[in-house]
Amino acid sequence: MAKKGKKQSFGTGWVTTDDDERNIRRERARTEKMSVRFLGGGSVAPFGDYEVTSEDGGLKKPYRVELRSLNAPVNSCSCPDFRKNGLGTCKHVERVLLSASRNAGGAGQSPCGEVFVSGDPPVVRFLRGDAMPRGAAESVSRLFTRSGSLKTATPAGIDSLLATCERLNRKAPGAVRVSPDVAALGRAMRDRESLSAAVGRFASKMASSDGRWPFLKTPLYPYQVEGALHLASKGRAILADEMGLGKTVQAIAAALLLREVAGIRRVLAVVPASLKGEWADQMAIFSDATTALLSCGRKERLAAYGRPGAFFLIANYEQVVRDWKEINERLRPDLVILDEAQRIKNWQTKTARTLKRLESRFAFVLTGTPLENRIDEFYSIAEFVDPSLFGSLFRFNRAYYKFDANGKSTGMQNLDDLHDKAMTIMLRRRKDMVEDELPGRTDKNYFVSMTDEQTARYREYEDKVARLCSLTKRRPLKKEEMDRLQQYLACMRMLCDSCYILDAKMRESPKADEALRVLDDIFSSDPGRKVVVFSEWVRMLELLEGRLEENGIGFAVHTGSVRQDRRRAELRRFKSDPNCRVLLSSESGGVGLNLQSASVVMNLDLPWNPAKLEQRIARAWRKRQSRDVLVVNLVAEGTIEQKMLATLKFKQGLADLVLDARGAATDFESENSRNAFIARVTSLMDAQLPAVSRTDGTKVGDAIGPAGGSSGETKDKAADSSGGGDAVASAAADDPLTDETLAMLARLEKLGLVTLGDEVKRRLAETGGGAMAADLDGLRRARAAERRKAVAAAAMEKARRSMRMGDVLAAGGFADEAAAPYCEAVSIAAGAALFVAGADDAAPEDVPDAVAPVAMDTLVGAVGKLALQPDAVLTLQFAAQRLPIPDAAARVKTFLEECSRRI
Repeated sequence: MAKKGKKQSFGTGWVTTDDDERNIRRERARTEKMSVRFLGGGSVAPFGDYEVTSEDGGLKKPYRVELRSLNAPVNSCSCPDFRKNGLGTCKHVERVLLSASRNAGGAGQSPCGEVFVSGDPPVVRFLRGDAMPRGAAESVSRLFTRSGSLKTATPAGIDSLLATCERLNRKAPGAVRVSPDVAALGRAMRDRESLSAAVGRFASKMASSDGRWPFLKTPLYPYQVEGALHLASKGRAILADEMGLGKTVQAIAAALLLREVAGIRRVLAVVPASLKGEWADQMAIFSDATTALLSCGRKERLAAYGRPGAFFLIANYEQVVRDWKEINERLRPDLVILDEAQRIKNWQTKTARTLKRLESRFAFVLTGTPLENRIDEFYSIAEFVDPSLFGSLFRFNRAYYKFDANGKSTGMQNLDDLHDKAMTIMLRRRKDMVEDELPGRTDKNYFVSMTDEQTARYREYEDKVARLCSLTKRRPLKKEEMDRLQQYLACMRMLCDSCYILDAKMRESPKADEALRVLDDIFSSDPGRKVVVFSEWVRMLELLEGRLEENGIGFAVHTGSVRQDRRRAELRRFKSDPNCRVLLSSESGGVGLNLQSASVVMNLDLPWNPAKLEQRIARAWRKRQSRDVLVVNLVAEGTIEQKMLATLKFKQGLADLVLDARGAATDFESENSRNAFIARVTSLMDAQLPAVSRTDGTKVGDAIGPAGGSSGETKDKAADSSGGGDAVASAAADDPLTDETLAMLARLEKLGLVTLGDEVKRRLAETGGGAMAADLDGLRRARAAERRKAVAAAAMEKARRSMRMGDVLAAGGFADEAAAPYCEAVSIAAGAALFVAGADDAAPEDVPDAVAPVAMDTLVGAVGKLALQPDAVLTLQFAAQRLPIPDAAARVKTFLEECSRRI
């Protein structure tokens, strides 16, 4: 079996050698089902053309293999993998070689001359055959260099080569075989030159027109002219302007320009479903070109693909994923435009794989965020435009990632080269490049305190997250653990907004109250301003909606749950009705919408990614905005939201480097750069455990940082002290001499370990220190029992919260989902009861600071020890089996009451 390379830990492909990759394709050739048919075309079999059919995306697709040698990597195939892997082979070539080697009759290479295309960039090459007439060989050879590449690599040079080969074959049939790829390469080169020249002539003609193009109803800004010309002249290109600079109008202008200079007739615009109406509106504003909006069922869509119709056809991603085969067969678009193309940034998703099967001569990719978290996101987007730019993913990984011996990424490299390659197909402008044409922008962060209930629930999830993150220091998380981690993080972020998102009975929200106060200030100072309010959580918008209604503030709603036609009506009302001052929007409104009527953007919560935050803001801070824009971010104080601010800046820094060449590549390429990145992200999740007060007034965990060592603050304090002894003495001097402290000092003096000062001796004489020392063990036991009950009581409150969460899910019809919090409630409550029933003679400092949930099999065996009621046994069995039962809530409640009575 072929040897596979080691898989990278972050899932971006295989770390392999070229030999590994060839072996993988040979193994696939041996094991996968394919049919091979010899087509001829060569002077002597088995050399010549083959048709190899394999399954691709559910379709049986034939590919053409040209066999020239049994040993050298000079064969070719028409499949996508061959065109970009740079290996000189693929599974189809290897499948042909398996059968051809048995029928070669001793010949290892084609006897005739072979002219073909290979390499990246593609180069025309010549392979001389042993049976080729000497005169013919010399005629062809003089057109090539000694290394075998064409000297004049131009359309004219290729035409001359083809004419020479045709003349030689008339004299000596079969003397030289020319791959059809050679003529195709010549046509592609000529088309590129012709397109560039035609666009150049148009640009020269329009140079003094102030952006007024004859087929546009509205003039373009100078930078928009540059963007439209970039798209049109390249033919297949990326426009990655920051949000708000008008990528849509630039793409529309470029498409219409291609209609003028290249004769295109059908354009497919693939956009998010929420933006289809926006695209239709923009096309009506800027152009008279016919436009069709695909809002029908699949049967009607398929009919629309096959009949002549509008120049622009607008479809959403979900429709195209279903219809891509029919789009290729019936519509056959000349140009495909992908808007918000970050939808294909994850190369392994079905959406990305399917969209890359679309066939068109021209392709525009529009995205303000071609790179959000990782550089291979840009690889995926660029692959749609030009698969050969970076080659196969394994070549991209080798070029731009560093790996250790285990195949784990240790950082990035060659990011300057990545930027240079990206710029061959991408144009990107930042707002600060055209800031003289944009309104001003002010960003304000409002830090809001949470309620006690919010804080308690937040700390509970923070505790769970911290424990899971601590586990990652010893081993990778299992899938179910990773799922739980993501759920807990989501709950933490929800609780930063309001408990209402998780519990409909809790409608308090300091953020919603603060938002209302900020809105009141805005409208008091400028009644004409309009505000877009964003939140990831629709229930948070519901809370604010109620407060707006109570205060008589007109608003519109734009969320995924609102029907598409209603959304368009809501947007129109927000833009045109002066009494509609606020637009409440989920992330469905965070991309693509033009909302220049609003001059305030309020974020009730922060998204994980800086690009998404900027997408929200760009709805208002964009071209044709007549007012300065105010950005208001509401941040829950002392939470994961506040910590996210630094990580957002780091992610933005990586995008700045790769896309805009801003910053130093060495900041991100160092050996530990990925570790540093992970550490920053982990710092959000590795929140230190909530400090639990001890009986002596200190807090457990105060000096424990995310990694379990001393926190930075503690280290700084230690560095300021003159010495460890002085610091301890100072701390002791600040503490009162309690009875317990005096008793301990008396025992230590009796053992000869300390010498007491006069003040301590006086206090001991006054309080009878000797007697207290004798009773010290009893005092310690009493304090330990008290401490255990306090810890257990806190655990019981956690159990009750889990029970309430189960009640919410069960009431909403999610019985299966309710089982998990019910089980958790039982586990924590029983653990608390066992905790109190444990040893009662432990010293306070030996008592754990938290109750850990106990495994169900342990609890079932402990029923007798706890003296629980029989009904509790059934509850334990229910929880152990994780089976939802009709009276689960009542049983859990009964069990929690039983445990509470023992604390």
